[in-house]
Amino acid sequence: ARPASAARPARLPVRAQAVADDDSAPSDTAMPSNAGPVDAGKLKMTLLKLAAVTDRGQSATEDQMAKVEDIVATLESVSPITNPVEAAEFEGDWELVYSSSQFYKISPFLLAAAGPFLKVGQIKQSINLDAGELVSDVTVEAFPKISGSVITYARAVPVGADRLELTVSKSTLKGGSVAKRFDLGGISLDVPVEDIYQRIRGTLPETYIDTYYLDDTLRISRAKNGKLFIFVRA
Repeated sequence: ARPASAARPARLPVRAQAVADDDSAPSDTAMPSNAGPVDAGKLKMTLLKLAAVTDRGQSATEDQMAKVEDIVATLESVSPITNPVEAAEFEGDWELVYSSSQFYKISPFLLAAAGPFLKVGQIKQSINLDAGELVSDVTVEAFPKISGSVITYARAVPVGADRLELTVSKSTLKGGSVAKRFDLGGISLDVPVEDIYQRIRGTLPETYIDTYYLDDTLRISRAKNGKLFIFVRA
């Protein structure tokens, strides 16, 4: 039997005054107050600004990461959709705008190639629960200006109202171009991740994501290791 969806994590205290007094936060930072209703719209704007000024979380300081966690915790508590994975808004195309994990840890291929000459571009997800699939597409550029993408396919099974269980089936390394002049689109390599993983470890490459905030344009999810991922509608 599949495990039940985990209980929602305990909410972190909101450090409204600390953010208001910090010059590193956006000038119009809006944090909720326990004395009044939460302005989700302003919190979302602040969250997206923090995502932008920290290069999608990749250059975030500990204080900036803490601010993001505070805002996220508050938004999760007022999500307009209380059963995210079961909602139609959950599906479709999304673009990652913030990660509390370094990008190269998202994929074993990026981990192997991590270094000063690898630049990660757009990271997109496409969710189709009718087809039972989640597809991640990571655009990369390596020295000398060789671009391409790493596309990962996973079988997706809803488990409760918040959790999506994922089993990675394969990854495709797809060529892009050299200096945006020479087309490498005909180069494609499929890697049967599921088969390789099962042969080496004897288990399937399974994981899950929990989603506790969802609306028409924003999705906030957490990975199995607790890492935070924020997406906007693509």
